This record gives sequence, structure tokens and C-alpha cells, in this order.
Amino acid sequence: MKFWLLSDTHWPTRGMYDLRWYIRQFSDVDYLFHMWDFDVWSTYKFFKDYFWDKLIAVYGNCDDRKIRNEIPEERLLEINWIKILVFHSHSIYPRWDETRLLEKALMENVNIVFYGHTHIKKVHYFDLLNNEFKKVNIHGEYFSFSKEELDYKIYFINPGSLLNWDFLFFNISLKSC
Repeated sequence: MKFWLLSDTHWPTRGMYDLRWYIRQFSDVDYLFHMWDFDVWSTYKFFKDYFWDKLIAVYGNCDDRKIRNEIPEERLLEINWIKILVFHSHSIYPRWDETRLLEKALMENVNIVFYGHTHIKKVHYFDLLNNEFKKVNIHGEYFSFSKEELDYKIYFINPGSLLNWDFLFFNISLKSC
């Protein structure tokens, strides 16, 4: 499965990049997860119209009331065997508090947390066997992991901000290693 992760689009209020270019380049995904800050309804509608059933979105702290009435603040879902929490994370304070993220992940019993808000690309996981956080070194926009890893790790994935040209793709192998 191929996932495209976006967060903090802030278009057109802060960014003037061409969203259509991104859509044309990266539309071959199984799911688009967006941990928003769309800012305005027209940006949300643009993604919704194009991606329709592939779009999984939550609102952020900068989104207008119309967006907040349309989509939830967070989503819990399961895709195949993967339990995922999707949220913007503006409710986590301070912004980079890994302990609070871990508490939320454990409370919701998820394998992966997709979050935004910080505008900083970061992929890390909590190793349940060794009881510690570890950073994942990624090169570019792609990374992957297998089903077995989710038996003993909880992944935390923040794609950064599209304002900074940050986004992530990742593949999850559904086969055993």
C-alpha cells in the first residue's frame, strides 16, 4: 500500500505553490492522509474533489469553521491490519512532546500516529521491547516498513509542512519478511 502524507498546507493564505502540480505528480496513491491546516474551504474542496475516496483528512488549528463542521479533529481507522490515529496534534503541548504522543497512541491502541502542526518532518518510533524512542533516518520523501515491525513498534510520522516543500510517501509491505 502506498500512502501520501501531507500536513499544514496553508494554501493560499501563506503558500503560493501550484497544488495542481503536486496532484498530477502524486495521484497514484492508495490513500492521501492530510493532517490539515487547509486554512480555507476552497483548498479542502480542491483535495476532496480530486481524491474523493482516497482522502482521509482531519482539521487543524488554522482551519475555518466550515472545514471544522465537515471533517473531524481526529480519526481512528484500521486499514487491513494497521490501526492508525490521524490528527493535527495542536492539542499536544508542548509541540514536540513525545511522551504525550506516546500516551495518546497507547490509549487509542494504534500502530501508527500521523500528525502535523509542527511544520517539521519527523519519523520516529517507540520500541516497545526496549522502552525507548528511536529516530528513523529517511532520505528524500520515501520510506517503508513491514507488518512484523508493528508487533513491537509504534510509529509516529509527521510529514512536515507543504509550505517548506515537505511531504512523505511510504509503503507498507503486507507480506511477512
